[in-house]
Amino acid sequence: SDSIAGGVNLVLTAYGTGTCGNASDALFIGVGPTRIANAGVDMNVCADGGFFQLAGNITGVSGGTWTTNGTGTFLPNADALNASYVPSAPDLVFQQLSFVLSTTGNMGCPAHSDTLAVNMHQPSTVNAGMDITTCDASADVQLAGTWTGATGVQWTTNGSGIFLPNNTTANATYQPSTGDSQLQQVNLFLTTTGDLFCAAAVDTVKLSFVNPLNAAFTFGNACAGSNTAFTDASTTTGSPIIGWNWDFGNGSTAAGQQAGNAFAGAGQYPVTLTVFAQNGCSATTSQVVEVMFAPTAGFSFTGDAFTGESIVFEDNSFGGNGWHYNFGDGQGSLSQDPTHTYTQGGQYIIVQTVSNAAGCTASDSMLIAITENKIVPPKLPDAFSPNGDGVNDIFYVRGGPFKTMELKVFNGWGEMVFETSDPEFGWDGTHNGKPEINGVYVYTVVATSVEGQDFDHSGKVTLIR
Repeated sequence: SDSIAGGVNLVLTAYGTGTCGNASDALFIGVGPTRIANAGVDMNVCADGGFFQLAGNITGVSGGTWTTNGTGTFLPNADALNASYVPSAPDLVFQQLSFVLSTTGNMGCPAHSDTLAVNMHQPSTVNAGMDITTCDASADVQLAGTWTGATGVQWTTNGSGIFLPNNTTANATYQPSTGDSQLQQVNLFLTTTGDLFCAAAVDTVKLSFVNPLNAAFTFGNACAGSNTAFTDASTTTGSPIIGWNWDFGNGSTAAGQQAGNAFAGAGQYPVTLTVFAQNGCSATTSQVVEVMFAPTAGFSFTGDAFTGESIVFEDNSFGGNGWHYNFGDGQGSLSQDPTHTYTQGGQYIIVQTVSNAAGCTASDSMLIAITENKIVPPKLPDAFSPNGDGVNDIFYVRGGPFKTMELKVFNGWGEMVFETSDPEFGWDGTHNGKPEINGVYVYTVVATSVEGQDFDHSGKVTLIR
């Protein structure tokens, strides 16, 4: 009370002087203000980076201020008795921080202080493990959870399976339910327990009931009696493929990403490939392979073996549906019965290659000697224009030289409108001195060369004025 009043008056009185009155004297002793700082009750907080609230109290003076051995921030400032403290990164590694609340406005007297201890508790950690893909939804799944800081863990799920031996064992076994397999994927949550000052930590592992494998393969030409190459074309969306088993449907098997098999005879063979993933999954695919015998090649030709003469090749092969001819002069054809004309004399090797639907091939070859032809067969244009301009006015027979030659021209009604046996004489587009109408006319040429080679040729010519 004396402190609150600011001081105290002491009065000294003398008495016993007989008839005289008592004598008194007063002395004032000034007392400084009351100074009481109360920093509050010691605290336990989670060192997760979040702020915590201070609640200081000052008695007798106008205020107080906070100080700390940490390096965080007071909000709104250190003079607020109920300030919030935001820990710094270094603060989070301390086990305990000290906060001192000191009085201000002490009027020359020493400040009073009080200390608050804040115990920093590290947050728990939990790891539910890697996501799991299983091929068999009826098989138990082994879990491998770990944690730090907490007193225990607990498994939960959005599925309907059960944890064995219980859901508080970090490395429990999960037994999926029928409903889990229908969902194709469930989440398993591992949560820490016994966290007194920090929020529980949670981690999730995804359990997928999907086979990551898609088995597939390709193969080359399936020809009886020769090796057919098979190549794996399988894909995986997760675990890598580590094994391959082949069954060729003819009693033969093989292993490996690539395999070969020789089929003794033609027919349909069910070829099966089974692939195995590192996680224990497997997948199987089958294809019916049509094995065919190789075709037989063969051909012949007709025509004069002279340059400039058309030579007709006749296919004599069987069992094929595709043909390729190499005429030996840099030219070729995909026709079954092609026609070819050599421009230079010489010996040429003609190769016929025949293929079937399975890609099986066979070849035959023939040597042909081409003689330089100095006789030019009859050559006639497809059109002429007898309009008097001096260009292409006469329809002549070119070629030769000929011993004999006969040219006849017929109109559309089969009437002969021109005839000559003179190679130097051609049709001028008239008949009986009158111009013929524009149109298409048919001609025939029968000639014999000076070397005795006969020619019989017919065609069409268009008259255009």
